[in-house]
Amino acid sequence: DLDLEKVAERVVRAEGKCGSCHDYVQNTVKFLHQLELRDPVLEQLLTLIEYPQISV
Repeated sequence: DLDLEKVAERVVRAEGKCGSCHDYVQNTVKFLHQLELRDPVLEQLLTLIEYPQISV
């Protein structure tokens, strides 16, 4: 198992044919919020990606 900070490091660098992994995580969290759903782990991951100096 990777800790969330290691996952965030990989997400920042990952990119595929359809775009960056960062965009995928960001869009997934946004879509879940539109459905009034929350995924605390994905939200923490997004925070680590967007604000790497913050520990969650």
